[in-house]
Amino acid sequence: MKKRIWILMSLVAILALTLSACQPAAPEPVEVEEPAVEEVVEEVVEAEEITFVTQVSEAEEAAIEELAALFGEQTGTKVNVQFMQATDMQALLQSQIEADNIYVDVMAQDNLRMEPFVRLSLIEDLTDLESEIDPEVFDGLIEGGKFDGHLYFVPYRTNVQLTYYRTDILDELGLEPPTTWDEWRAACEAFLERDGEPRCIFKAAFDPTAVNPTQMWEWIVSAGGDPLVLNDVGTVEAYTFLQGLQKDGLLHPDSAIAKWDTSNEIFARGDAYLMQNWPFGIGVIRDLGLTDFVAYHGFSGPVREAHVVGGEVLAITNGTPRKEAAWEFVKFLESREAQEILASENGWPNVRGDALGKIPEVRLDEFGAINDALEFGILRPNISYMEDLLGIMIEAYDRIVNDGEDAQTVLDELHVNLETLQTEAQ
Repeated sequence: MKKRIWILMSLVAILALTLSACQPAAPEPVEVEEPAVEEVVEEVVEAEEITFVTQVSEAEEAAIEELAALFGEQTGTKVNVQFMQATDMQALLQSQIEADNIYVDVMAQDNLRMEPFVRLSLIEDLTDLESEIDPEVFDGLIEGGKFDGHLYFVPYRTNVQLTYYRTDILDELGLEPPTTWDEWRAACEAFLERDGEPRCIFKAAFDPTAVNPTQMWEWIVSAGGDPLVLNDVGTVEAYTFLQGLQKDGLLHPDSAIAKWDTSNEIFARGDAYLMQNWPFGIGVIRDLGLTDFVAYHGFSGPVREAHVVGGEVLAITNGTPRKEAAWEFVKFLESREAQEILASENGWPNVRGDALGKIPEVRLDEFGAINDALEFGILRPNISYMEDLLGIMIEAYDRIVNDGEDAQTVLDELHVNLETLQTEAQ
């Protein structure tokens, strides 16, 4: 019988069971140059070597390299780790398969972007290997990697956003951490009055990792809206509320570039006192010298509290001649040993119920906050038109929040475009 030693991991399993696949948030990407696809990854020519491509923040790379080295020591198989944009991986695998020159063996991908890899037959069907997955890995997360009953992806990392605030500033102003949109706005107003400058960050960067739509997804659902409808009452309310924050000068100008990494830097240097970001930011901000802050589960909208449950999954390139070694590496990354390293060094919520042993006691509050956030977790559907939908949501934010257009008018127009996409996807 599988152990469920912590509510955090149990809740992730329950959430993941609700859909055949899910997305998040976007994992925390690394800014890199964009060379030609053929040049992104070095070719592996020896059978005892495999290549693993993944996208993490610079601060998280060391733990990944450590795991690759540890696997090599234990098995004799060298793992070449290559860090690259997750959005480039589809083209990379396509080019290798078409050229019959496969040198990427294992890929980590955002759980929002699984569908194209299955539809285009870029990854191996792992159904026959499912029985070899460690029984401590949560069943619900495994189910999330299946399409039409076939296993293509296996869980590797789960993620959820927290809300960060400056404890010293809120104490000075006699404020409590916001629990509602109205309290969020009141805090932003107090910061503006104190400093004469806005100190609230809303992650609005229009980059390929879907930062802005991921943030908006949470706010829309919090207002009772549905991003797959887009022009309903809740969605209009969410965009209108943010339009008001922008119009009244309550959002820091760097919100336009705020994403998984830049938000941490803005917050750590004291330019912002309130923001949402992924849990890994806690360690980054401390390393940058700021300690007067706390990360908690967050706040509610008019209808509910909602947080996108994101993360990454692992897949094996279709046709790789090193499938056996690749599969062993996949299982290793799900192992208790590997998941403990990722939890303790990167602050990653893990995919099994027995991998919290290496987390220092002083950091248990962080995982408590993650647990609280996951209580309000929501899963995004893995739909074929997701990339187009994210683009539509970015256009909505730009026109409504940045340019001040009427929310209902814009969303009615974009709803028509969305309906066309949904019809074509049928």
